[in-house]
Amino acid sequence: NGVTLFLFLGDLITDGYRGNDIIRLIKKLNGITIKGNREEYINNYQTMNEEYNLRINRKSLGYNSLSKETLEYIKNLEEKRLININGKKILMIHKIEDYDKLINANDFEICLYGHTHIPKIFKYKNKLFVNPGSLGMTYNNYFNYIILEFSDEVLCNITNKKLKLTSKSSFVGL
Repeated sequence: NGVTLFLFLGDLITDGYRGNDIIRLIKKLNGITIKGNREEYINNYQTMNEEYNLRINRKSLGYNSLSKETLEYIKNLEEKRLININGKKILMIHKIEDYDKLINANDFEICLYGHTHIPKIFKYKNKLFVNPGSLGMTYNNYFNYIILEFSDEVLCNITNKKLKLTSKSSFVGL
């Protein structure tokens, strides 16, 4: 599709499925990546008690299957990034708890966020908010992503890929 830069908004590794392969693919794409709550769980795994780990279903995150390289990569991810693309200030953040506080604390025109895995594009207080959905977890049986196009105006559309499951389905490389 002519994509020149990939942006990843956290929750890179979900439910323990081929975590090392996913991180290798993300690194190969050489995009900009931030951490989500799933990566935070991985980072805190060793220091949390057993009750906490069971409560967040840590075993399903596949911690024990992750390589040292993957764990180091996840450890070094930032919680948010402010980037500039074609003169547009873009804030990358995983989870938004209060839109007004976020706007007051950060200088941006576009906010890209994740966490809910539900695709959404809307304006609030003259800021554009974009949640691309997820390529790792489906929403209404679709994988979703957004391609931002920059010209005089920023154009973005949600792209849906229908989920097709077979006994040999692989989510890596979609």
